[in-house]
Amino acid sequence: MSPLRYRYQALFRTSLFIPFLLTALLIAANIVLQPSFLRAHVIRSNVLTFSPLILVAMGQAVILIGGNLD
Repeated sequence: MSPLRYRYQALFRTSLFIPFLLTALLIAANIVLQPSFLRAHVIRSNVLTFSPLILVAMGQAVILIGGNLD
């Protein structure tokens, strides 16, 4: 077997395969529905809009993963 095939098999066995696949599908759907999705001003606007939500989600993840939920 080729080394490239081993890499693909390792990728499919990881627990991160499904989240990466779903993220790629969501990005592809956004590109189809909004052709200007990859322009710099749209990306900047999206980052500025969603950064508070991302920060809150990261903070909640730290608490939940750490197990300090009261």
